[in-house]
Amino acid sequence: MIDCLSFRYFHDYWKDQRALLKDNPEGEYLEVALRNAIALGAGWRAAEADLRLIVSLCISERCRYETLTDLQTLREPLTVSVEGDRSHVAQYFNIASLDALERKPAQLPAGTSFRLRVQSSDRDRIVERLKQFGARKGLSFQLTS
Repeated sequence: MIDCLSFRYFHDYWKDQRALLKDNPEGEYLEVALRNAIALGAGWRAAEADLRLIVSLCISERCRYETLTDLQTLREPLTVSVEGDRSHVAQYFNIASLDALERKPAQLPAGTSFRLRVQSSDRDRIVERLKQFGARKGLSFQLTS
């Protein structure tokens, strides 16, 4: 499980001051920034248990909404989408290269399946690369139209 120490500190500070946080947009922005750092980090994978913990600690509705939306993206098959030079995997957006795109699924266990959408002039090359990558890592990529 990911360490949420800063997020827990934020929660503990604001939990009895919800109304005040609503009147303090900078506080809500900070909460969402902390949430995003945990839920959308490039160097690790936020699992379902991590996202459920975040939801339980959210003070603002925006934090809850975004985290519940992230939880919905964790249903298999997970979605991998490539549009031009930007990609996303499940809740992880704005992945800027194919190398970075491969790093995110590599954080998931073998046997994970992905629904693949590619809208790019290099579609065939990208699909072939991801399928080969998946075969090496025990991941499955199924192309959708």
